[in-house]
Amino acid sequence: MPFFGSGRAFCCRFAARRGAGGDRFLTGAALNVAFLICSTAFAATGTIQLRTGVEPAALCTNTPNTISIALQVADLSDAINTVQARISYDTSKLSLSIGGTVDSAGWSRVALLDSGGNVTYSLVRLGGSVGPGAGPFTVGTLLFNTVGGGTTSIGFQADAPPLETKLTTADLSPVVISGANLTKTPSGSIVINPTVTVNIELGGGVMAAGPITRCITLNFWDCGVSISAPVYSTSVAMSFASGLGTAAVSVPCGTYTCITARDRLHTLRRTATPTGAVGNQVVNFTGAFSLTGGNLNDDKWIDILDFGIYTTQDLTSQAASTNCSVNPPTRNCDISGDGIVNSTDFGFIANHFLAMRDLNCCGAANLFGGDEEKLDSGLNQAALTPALSLGERGNSDGPVQAISVADLRRLGMSDVARADLNSDGWLDAVDVSLWMQGVRPGTRPVRPIGSALGGVRPAGPASGG
Repeated sequence: MPFFGSGRAFCCRFAARRGAGGDRFLTGAALNVAFLICSTAFAATGTIQLRTGVEPAALCTNTPNTISIALQVADLSDAINTVQARISYDTSKLSLSIGGTVDSAGWSRVALLDSGGNVTYSLVRLGGSVGPGAGPFTVGTLLFNTVGGGTTSIGFQADAPPLETKLTTADLSPVVISGANLTKTPSGSIVINPTVTVNIELGGGVMAAGPITRCITLNFWDCGVSISAPVYSTSVAMSFASGLGTAAVSVPCGTYTCITARDRLHTLRRTATPTGAVGNQVVNFTGAFSLTGGNLNDDKWIDILDFGIYTTQDLTSQAASTNCSVNPPTRNCDISGDGIVNSTDFGFIANHFLAMRDLNCCGAANLFGGDEEKLDSGLNQAALTPALSLGERGNSDGPVQAISVADLRRLGMSDVARADLNSDGWLDAVDVSLWMQGVRPGTRPVRPIGSALGGVRPAGPASGG
């Protein structure tokens, strides 16, 4: 090692060669005292670290897969030529591949032992050294197989001398760097099989105690990647008790900036912003962000079509739980989840009549061609566009407030025509009012003097938006 390798080395060598009386060598007790003084004043120090290569960000991966972790030394006060690292890892998530671990060029493996996640990795550099200097200097790369999901990191075992993580200087009088003189830095976070925790409240009315199962469609957006389409979509069968449910949803690696959720058989879409770090994000569709029930055809609005669909199943038993194999145009009007379609379910529609779903994530267009109906099959407002005139819809993106019986039949919704309670050829707000007064299909409403019940569309706006 060069004479001026470090302050500690220079001091100790100088003390060994020069005494108080001139150029004579120190011997005996005086030499020991000189070394003690120098070693205390200029202790050898360094850092040993485990690196994923993406710090400070989390490394995200799935199973089965492999990850490489670099074992490095850094911030060396002296040159070193021996490394002993006592490493620990979670065996429920990772498994060390001894055969896949690679020693860096110039380093020879002395030992690599793994005892239930407690690893001893020892290396020596023959005929050379690394440091001094900031580095980092990679001495080996450990290969791990991913075996389970969750968040973890790879660190160092607690020292219990002589069992300790340590470095040894490449000096005429080697010094062990360990304990307080050796900074041990674990790897950054490693996320395996990332999830997003989704908390959902089914709102808009009185939900049954349950438990019931509902299929929730989730779209995950990263506005930095795309503002026109989600980067991942999935549907999850979630369990709900009194309208509340939670699920840990497996997702691809990534940080999601916006998430939408809906029950395609029963609710409008909601949009919410998740919180938390990659792999452990949480999104809450609760309270003001609860999923509003009453949308029975998976379109943008709770409108006259939902009322008409509801009447086709009134006072019938329907499955309280629905799974992800059941989607529009299949219907299930048991919004509350009590197993029967009745006034409780009608209340969701009446209380939120003409309510619109949330705007899409990332400022994406809320038009037919640009949002989720393009991603999901089934009956929706887009199907109505060619069938209805603008006079009947008001505009192509507004709620349907009135629709003729003829158009219902043309759309394959003849059974919904039964909701034309006054038989005037139109399904509209008058029929909703009659329903609320107790009029049902097959009964004739009391006709006010001078009114007509058929053939002419009632006065009032056709639609709005």
